[in-house]
Amino acid sequence: MSSSNNSNPYEPGRVLDHSSVLVRPKSAKSAALTGALWAIALSFPIAGFMALVFRFPVPIAGMVSGPRGIIPAMIAVAVYGVFLGGFAVIAVTGALAGILLRAFAADSKHSQLLYIAASAVAALVPLFVLATLDWYIGPW
Repeated sequence: MSSSNNSNPYEPGRVLDHSSVLVRPKSAKSAALTGALWAIALSFPIAGFMALVFRFPVPIAGMVSGPRGIIPAMIAVAVYGVFLGGFAVIAVTGALAGILLRAFAADSKHSQLLYIAASAVAALVPLFVLATLDWYIGPW
């Protein structure tokens, strides 16, 4: 075997470049955008799941829960997000999650899954606050 065989990754002295399999955002701006977009996208199924297992406030209908509350909760997210600025709040929390994950998480081939998980938690927090807001300010 000669040393000209460059196809052997186990050849002594050869350094493998794993940067092509990593999907970590290159900059803090792209990490923030990734986190914000995933958080907004995930807010719909999270609200539906929250209505299924807990409760969720729907404009005009009040608190909904159970299987019949899934679709109204998802529609409520769109109403709260567009007309009351809820998407801005969720985008900010998702962006913060993306920036923090980029700063502190190690590179791995599962980094996209970490961004999705962090964005889901970032979306869950404001949605849970919305679902329990009447506990703090009274009925609304």
